[in-house]
Amino acid sequence: MKHNLIVGGGITGLAAAYRLEQLDPEVTITLVERADYVGGKIRTAHVDGFTVEAAPDSFLSRKPRGIGLVEELGLADQLQARRPEYNRTFVRRHGALHRLPAGLTGLIPTNLDALVN
Repeated sequence: MKHNLIVGGGITGLAAAYRLEQLDPEVTITLVERADYVGGKIRTAHVDGFTVEAAPDSFLSRKPRGIGLVEELGLADQLQARRPEYNRTFVRRHGALHRLPAGLTGLIPTNLDALVN
């Protein structure tokens, strides 16, 4: 029997474990993670009635492979679309929130206005 060791329970380690199990349902997988949770930098916190997502990047729903995986995992009903009136991005610096200009994707300007602002 095949035995695989995956070091790290972040998104890459979890995806690797999932894919290995897809390829061979008989495989044995041991996943080791130093933290007391899996998910790596992707976390969800509930603070004062708000849901706060912490991640190195956001989930891009326009990417078909991402949506396909969410559906395959049976998690599509847990996706929550953002409300257009809250389509703002903030950065916390020195204890205060600072609004970023519109037109940024991953802090990269997607139009001239975002670059100028």
